[in-house]
Amino acid sequence: MTAEIRVLSGARTGLVIRLTGPVLVGRAADAGLRFDPERERQVSSRHAVIGSDENGGWVRDEGSRNGTFVNGRRVTEARLRHGDRLRFGGEGPEIEFLEVRPVGETAAVATETGPAVARSASLESQNLRLRRAVLLLTLLLLGSTLLWMWAANRRRAGWAGERALLLARIDSVLAAGDSAVRERAGETEELAVALRESRSEVARVGRALENAAGTDSTGIQSLRRELQSAMARLARQQLAASFDYAAVERRVRRGVAVVWVENGDGDVVTGTAFAVRPDATLITARHILQDAGGAIRPRRIAVQFSDSDQVWRARLIASSADADIAILKVDDIAGDVVSLPPFNERPDTLGPGTPVAWIGFPLGGETWPQDERTGRIARPLGSVGVITAVGDDAIEVQGYGAAGASGSPILDRDGRIVGILYGGRRESSGQVVFVVPAAGAARLLESQR
Repeated sequence: MTAEIRVLSGARTGLVIRLTGPVLVGRAADAGLRFDPERERQVSSRHAVIGSDENGGWVRDEGSRNGTFVNGRRVTEARLRHGDRLRFGGEGPEIEFLEVRPVGETAAVATETGPAVARSASLESQNLRLRRAVLLLTLLLLGSTLLWMWAANRRRAGWAGERALLLARIDSVLAAGDSAVRERAGETEELAVALRESRSEVARVGRALENAAGTDSTGIQSLRRELQSAMARLARQQLAASFDYAAVERRVRRGVAVVWVENGDGDVVTGTAFAVRPDATLITARHILQDAGGAIRPRRIAVQFSDSDQVWRARLIASSADADIAILKVDDIAGDVVSLPPFNERPDTLGPGTPVAWIGFPLGGETWPQDERTGRIARPLGSVGVITAVGDDAIEVQGYGAAGASGSPILDRDGRIVGILYGGRRESSGQVVFVVPAAGAARLLESQR
């Protein structure tokens, strides 16, 4: 099969590469698709390999630091189809995989069959078929016109009742939106803003529907689609607004910590970790422990719990081979630490539309703490959202408000851990974040007993 890849974003935007063999993607000098080694740090030196065979395309992650994603799903190896989009790192550059049809394939068929058709009919039989076709087309046009007139009359007769039902539904949704805005104002202001915007959009479409003529089917269908989209968006935001974030935050806040990692290449990165056992065993995202080459070689690790200025040295206990999860341990804390509630591993409670929250340190900075006390109290940020998709190895969440940080716990209404945040992308109405399901962390912890 002939295939090619096209770069959609980043410094190499517009570049097209024909796949005549496997192509290495990365920042290394020998990469066939080489991204900018200074500006595109989401891409590892040897990030992934892309190729094609008789069955289609394929991609293999080469142990990258920030992961390889196919249509938003993180993969280790995957088959590729025409139009699939690949991203290198959660916010890295994106490419498109394209299958290429050999030039002249269609034309060859046409050339072969054309003479056979020409030899099978005389000029007289061709004229007869043409007259029959014109007659049939005339009858079809007449029937279509009559059918359109009949349908238009029916639409006109039924539009008044349908419009009344739609407007009543809009009034009910707007009232619920008002209540949600009042509840969230001052608590999660970004969500309150999103609610007000969605409410205004529903009201605008409602006014347009009220003034729409019943016979303008194209315009009415367009307004119906707009209304459906706006009401679905408002419904998701209302679900998020129903989450009692303050109560969950009070329960888990002191078990959440900012984590610093100085990797083998000397870079310092930060993320979030959270305690899962009173003996200061913590969970975080594995990729913050990886250097630019994808190796896990932390020189030193430190954590600072919420509402404290004390910095503790930590060590790596274990990391998962197939999920973005790692376990840390602080050895010299006297007494127990606050640990989060148990994992929620029940998939029947985590379907699309389930409200969740997260808490963490997206603004941790990249400077290693020089003393045992920073002189600055650690203050976490948090937000709410709803689950939009659930897979075996990833959960997608539409969030509203503060950005998450890698390693942040994702929590249900009871404060139980749904998963661990490992990446995301910006959206016009908030943020989409990607989450490792809690079952992976539970298995890794159990393996260390």
